[in-house]
Amino acid sequence: MKTLVLVILTLFTFSINQTASAQEEKHVVVATYNGVTDDYYFEFLDDDSNSIIFNEISGDVEINLFEEEAIGKKFEITWEDYSFEETDEEGNATGEMIAAKRIIAMTEIEE
Repeated sequence: MKTLVLVILTLFTFSINQTASAQEEKHVVVATYNGVTDDYYFEFLDDDSNSIIFNEISGDVEINLFEEEAIGKKFEITWEDYSFEETDEEGNATGEMIAAKRIIAMTEIEE
């Protein structure tokens, strides 16, 4: 019986740690959309005019950042870190991993 209780407590603790870990990976920022970069990334400017580049947008996001009407609008952006493998000019993997940001939720802020 003690072993069963110990196993249950261990699993419960592991579950809580995994949930906390997943929550820590999400970030929120308020920024103004500046447009698409030459590399087809999405550039935003925070209130201090610092550039924030996002490499991807989740398919769940309904705002179309390729439309010019989005430029100049302010958004609350929830994003997560991820990485992808770099490729060379021919499209071959180099083995180098690149740190990147993915937008997972966006809400326009009316001013």
